[in-house]
Amino acid sequence: MGFRLRQLIGCYAEFTLEDDKVVHGKICHVGSNFVEMLVDESAPQTEDPPKAAAEDKNDDPDPKEKEPYPKKKTHTMIFSLEKINHLKHRCGCTGPCGCK
Repeated sequence: MGFRLRQLIGCYAEFTLEDDKVVHGKICHVGSNFVEMLVDESAPQTEDPPKAAAEDKNDDPDPKEKEPYPKKKTHTMIFSLEKINHLKHRCGCTGPCGCK
């Protein structure tokens, strides 16, 4: 399976994992026993953003300041090849993928 997934690096695919979770996104990297994907949904936030060193008493934040952790529309997901039950190639090409 690793060989076939390496052919699809850079392509969009949909995986059904063993817990019936469906994951779809772009395949970034395939290792000897894992797949790394760029998933098209926002990741749950696991850490609190860092607090500002000096708090400003003004309620209006400076619009030029950026958030400490900007919210992204995608995140990377890594899972084992053993967890994959089903694969659907979603690029629309006839494959081995030439859609890169």
